[in-house]
Amino acid sequence: MVALPTPVRGIAALMALLSAAVACREPDGGRGLVIVGRSPIVSLDPVTNDDYYAQNLFRNVFDSLVALDDTLRVVPALATSWSSPSDHVWRFELRRGVSFHDGRTLAAGDVKATLDRARASPQSWLAAHFALVSDVRAPSPYLVEIETRVPVPLLLRRLSDVMVLPAGEITGELPVGSGPYRLRSFVAGKEAVLEGFDASWRGRPHWDRAVFRSEPDGAARVERLLRREADLIEAPPLEAAPRIRASAAARLVEREGVQVALLGLDAQARPGNPFGRFEARRAVALSLDRAALVREALGGGGTAASQLAVPGVVGYVPDLAPAPRDIGAARAALAAAGFPRGFDSPLLFSERDRRLAEGVARQAAEAGVAFRLQELPWHVLDARLRARSSPAHVYFATFPSGDAAELLMDLHTPTSDASFGAYNFSGFSDRLLDDLLERADLAMDPRVRIRLLERAQRRATEAHALIPLVVPAQRFAVRRDIAWSGNGLGRIDLQAVREGPLLH
Repeated sequence: MVALPTPVRGIAALMALLSAAVACREPDGGRGLVIVGRSPIVSLDPVTNDDYYAQNLFRNVFDSLVALDDTLRVVPALATSWSSPSDHVWRFELRRGVSFHDGRTLAAGDVKATLDRARASPQSWLAAHFALVSDVRAPSPYLVEIETRVPVPLLLRRLSDVMVLPAGEITGELPVGSGPYRLRSFVAGKEAVLEGFDASWRGRPHWDRAVFRSEPDGAARVERLLRREADLIEAPPLEAAPRIRASAAARLVEREGVQVALLGLDAQARPGNPFGRFEARRAVALSLDRAALVREALGGGGTAASQLAVPGVVGYVPDLAPAPRDIGAARAALAAAGFPRGFDSPLLFSERDRRLAEGVARQAAEAGVAFRLQELPWHVLDARLRARSSPAHVYFATFPSGDAAELLMDLHTPTSDASFGAYNFSGFSDRLLDDLLERADLAMDPRVRIRLLERAQRRATEAHALIPLVVPAQRFAVRRDIAWSGNGLGRIDLQAVREGPLLH
């Protein structure tokens, strides 16, 4: 309800006030929603753009064969059922009567074409996930078969990341999907406008319009919300939390996180690289007070990370506690590494991770490791990581498939076919860890696989090439008249965002 001043002079003034109050939810007439995220959406291609905010948009426009629900359980999407007649073959029965936004009807050939491109495109962020797929077939209009060279127990979960487009659609300016919203306009880096698609198999869209805008400055995002120029914003800054809580116009939405913040170190044994020595990496790990990072960098909104996974993810080890801080042991480790007086190193990070990087640098300095902070735009940092030219960096990892192997594989020795270690930015290599991960990747028995992943989890955590820092809470802010409480994956499902009071 809009609070009106007294007195309101005339119908014209009343109408103007009401119009202003709902302006942000009516970008083009009808019921509309404005969302403001922190990273720019530079591409609408779901095969080449893995940015988390962009993926939130994609999941409202496109559909995958299967999806993950709020508890990370695999559920039907474009596939209504599936089976595995052998360890190397998966069969998917497609949903009938699914319409794409341009009127075409979903068929098996569309799924095959999408998967073939996801596997083959040089720019595909999905290619490494499907490197062990040997063939994708469409034997009938509503049957898809996927054959792998070896058993791939993670295949089903990884398919939840593949957004299906019509065959021949190479994502032009406004690519076509089958979700409840279709793309109406796009200005790269600024905004994408969606409109409801009434023929969606997921049901009639609640909103007539939805606008995804980008604003990297956290304070500016909050101002947009409080000025009623936005309905939902991503990642409000910690310092803005008291103001939002005291506001009559907005409220915070916080959930347990599904991301882990990491300190990545260059573990390659080469001249001039101190982190190529295990004891130097161990010294950094021993210097960290993760509980203090939660308080100071996250404002208390999160938990200390103990490993390269988060609770609820397959392969999480419940009894693996965060390592305590021990400055004396850290200095002894530095001396054992050959640096009794310590050393200095650049520490790379993007704008959103400044507080965390500052906290890490401050703590490590007490042990003798002097990190020089270097803030980079995310796309520049990403390029440095992929080129393996970062001595140390802070970044976040997610678990879109709900499986710890998503991150553990980043420590596998890279293979020539990119089936393992495609995102090993640290250059770390350990034969025992490789063996555990390869055996887990082939284990079709879930109990065997979990045991292997837990062993791999312990060994990877002890290597200190990727040092777990914190698990931040998911934080959004919304208008008070928007009934939305987030979800377990941190996604913005427009079908779940409604007007009205939040019911508990």
